[in-house]
Amino acid sequence: DPELFWRPIANTPFTGIDGLRLATPATRSKPDGVYRAGIVGDSCSFLGMELYPSRFANLVRESEGREVEIINASCPGYTSFQGVGRLSDVWPWQPDAIIVYFGWNDHWKSLNGQTDRDVKQRQLLSDAARTWLGKSRLYWCLYSFRARLSPPASSPRRAPVRVPPEDYRKNLVTILRQAEERGCATIFITAPSAFLEGQMPPWAYDFFGQIYRMSPPEVEQIPVTHARYNDVVREVARSSPNALLLDVAGQWSSPDEITKQPERFRGDRIHLTERGHQDIAEQLYRLWTEKLRRL
Repeated sequence: DPELFWRPIANTPFTGIDGLRLATPATRSKPDGVYRAGIVGDSCSFLGMELYPSRFANLVRESEGREVEIINASCPGYTSFQGVGRLSDVWPWQPDAIIVYFGWNDHWKSLNGQTDRDVKQRQLLSDAARTWLGKSRLYWCLYSFRARLSPPASSPRRAPVRVPPEDYRKNLVTILRQAEERGCATIFITAPSAFLEGQMPPWAYDFFGQIYRMSPPEVEQIPVTHARYNDVVREVARSSPNALLLDVAGQWSSPDEITKQPERFRGDRIHLTERGHQDIAEQLYRLWTEKLRRL
């Protein structure tokens, strides 16, 4: 995709005509009395039979008798950088709240040696250059010659993460500001994890070493790195009265809650089981009744 690098394929068993994760409202026009929640996130908000947003909507219907509709614009592999761009697909649905759930892909190493922001900037520069020079045979000859002489991309071991912490903060703030401009509440979710500091499973070293070319010390630091990104979420959520924090990562980190990890997480220790989706839905419902029910 020229704007987001990739998008969900439309009209699949999991997506509708707009490429949104099912189920979606019947029309973009919002009926009176209906509460709408938009979702921007990664595969943690996309994978599963019945996801936490739909379960949250069911809880509101059953307990409050109020209709809740979900616009789930999450996509596997997305970072917060892509989430900012994806918002343009959400606003036409007139959501009352935006739920933001990112973190994992942001701190994985880039496979092309560039941050997401740099990829986009270079793409814009390249598009502009082609607009001006696209008809120049000399330009394309020089471009081809340069490409043959260009050094290989930086080693994956030295590659940056896709979204550095400061960029992560800026992306979350941008999402918050866009929601504020539209009178829309923002709910930030800290991404929970079953990876524990000093207890990384043996398979993780092979898996992340092969996929992201991470060294053993880098794999060992995944819980610490992930916690740092969740701290950014907390800071941004607390920076505005229009933002709410659902600190799932924090709530699931107590000794009693850690024992529930096998029930809440899939084998990769990142994605949620059906029980995990249900537990987040219940936490989301409690937050909604406390802070957003009257809206």
